[in-house]
Amino acid sequence: EGVATLGVIHNPSFVIDMAEQALAVKVKDKGIVIISGCGHQSLIKLIDRTNILFDEPIYAVLGGFHYPVEEGRNIHSYYKYFVADKLPWEVFTLEDVYNNIDLLRSKNVQVIGLSGHDSCDKSLEAFKEAFGDAYRDIKVGQQIIIEN
Repeated sequence: EGVATLGVIHNPSFVIDMAEQALAVKVKDKGIVIISGCGHQSLIKLIDRTNILFDEPIYAVLGGFHYPVEEGRNIHSYYKYFVADKLPWEVFTLEDVYNNIDLLRSKNVQVIGLSGHDSCDKSLEAFKEAFGDAYRDIKVGQQIIIEN
């Protein structure tokens, strides 16, 4: 009870349809916690689907979201051409990252957690700076506790 899938959300490109699902967990007195895997479906589509399915506010968004603005740690040059909500010839920019940050702020999201999977350090730093203590680094096996 209180856990649901958001259903398959498609992100078609010319090469492949990177359809994914995410979980929505209803936390008493808080709202909905969205848990995404790789985030190929895009943060915008996740937020839109959640708003369609639930009356509760979005309290937290956790997962990977593919923000490969620059090459580095685990980001290769071709990653930025195959990201959420972009056509293969459109690259993901830091402005896109800030637009996603603004979307989360407009929804009054209280906790945001991103994994480094397919996101560059510059993107992760932008989220850390924007959300301060509300930001969590997502790492394999790490617990994220949503307290009442």
